Amino acid sequence: MNIKKATIFAVLLGIAMIGLSGCGRKDEYKAQAKLGQPIVRAIEDYYTQTGSYPTSLDALPQKHTGWTYETYTYQNSTNGAVISYMLRYRFGRGGVEYEPNRWIGGDKGHYVLLDVK
Repeated sequence: MNIKKATIFAVLLGIAMIGLSGCGRKDEYKAQAKLGQPIVRAIEDYYTQTGSYPTSLDALPQKHTGWTYETYTYQNSTNGAVISYMLRYRFGRGGVEYEPNRWIGGDKGHYVLLDVK
């Protein structure tokens, strides 16, 4: 009986540790996502003005200052009629990713939605 209790306790502790492992960096993810918001706005402004997303971040007008995008990875994509993009920043084993209308942060398979505007 004691082995069963110990096993159950170990399994529950493992589940709790897995659930909490990604949560400790949420503030770090949100901070990085906020730094990426001006890039998102620049991409959206470009789309509003041209009707298409830029082929690279270098195509964005120089009027958007106050940020750098050397550390961000940008990719636009077309899936049939859907045209979209993704902006990603990696640090350590994790990072943040923007897909239109949402930021996601995480590492090692643990992801959280970030409320960043």
